[in-house]
Amino acid sequence: MVVDDYAPTLTKITAFIEQTDGYQVIASLTDGQDTIHFLRNAKILPDIVILDIQMWKVDGITTMDYLHDFFPEMKVVALSAFIQGNVVEDMFAGGAYAFVWKENCFSYLKEALQKVVHNQPYADPRIGFDIGLRQKLIDDRQVEKQVLYNQYKLTGREIEIIKLIASDMDYKEIYSILHITPRTIETHIKNINNKMKIKGGRASLLLHVLRNGLAKIANLTKHHHH
Repeated sequence: MVVDDYAPTLTKITAFIEQTDGYQVIASLTDGQDTIHFLRNAKILPDIVILDIQMWKVDGITTMDYLHDFFPEMKVVALSAFIQGNVVEDMFAGGAYAFVWKENCFSYLKEALQKVVHNQPYADPRIGFDIGLRQKLIDDRQVEKQVLYNQYKLTGREIEIIKLIASDMDYKEIYSILHITPRTIETHIKNINNKMKIKGGRASLLLHVLRNGLAKIANLTKHHHH
């Protein structure tokens, strides 16, 4: 599956993978929200997701964080124009298998795919990240999340709703993924807010969730496409 909000890139990457022996693209999507929706409703799941980071509705880091909790067996290859240290580290901490810089990426992307298929993580040599650090980043992030989940005694369903709200979804969109009524979602949010001692609705919850690291968003400084 290829996820990138810039149509020319999406087309290019999809075509490249289709031409690479042994790979087939089952979906090309433009946003993290579509990705979550697709995976929650799909009959066939992809083995590998190539994931952009800067996307207009739900960014790659938020999507990665969700995938790690709910689709841990899926291998994510981050493909981004952003290669600042904090972005790379957040992606790997979220469970990404590989990270490739978008600039002239084809040979590196191919290398990443070959590694990932054999369960080996990969960092594009041009980004200067020591791939040996990946597991520690993942472990630290998992501990951090577990501590928060336990501290607030959150159920699996509540955690998922928190992730979807962090993914900027409204009730209708959450309904289309979880197939529970807006009223039920409302009740879940009330319960979560009570557990976290937050006053207010969805907006207060979103702020609290991001501030406390229950979910992550991309911290991008410059804004451009390749």
